[in-house]
Amino acid sequence: MIMNTGDILFQLFAIIFMVIIAAVIISIFRSRKQRREQFDRMEKKIDGLSKELKRK
Repeated sequence: MIMNTGDILFQLFAIIFMVIIAAVIISIFRSRKQRREQFDRMEKKIDGLSKELKRK
């Protein structure tokens, strides 16, 4: 069984493409999680400032 060079290149590009797709999906989910955490921190700060202003 001798593999054709074109077949090898096609398989290589197909694997690389799948790895890139997986990396993009993981990156999107991580980015969304970080944004949500940042939003939660900002919300806590705003709530704290709001309560502090209401006391005065």
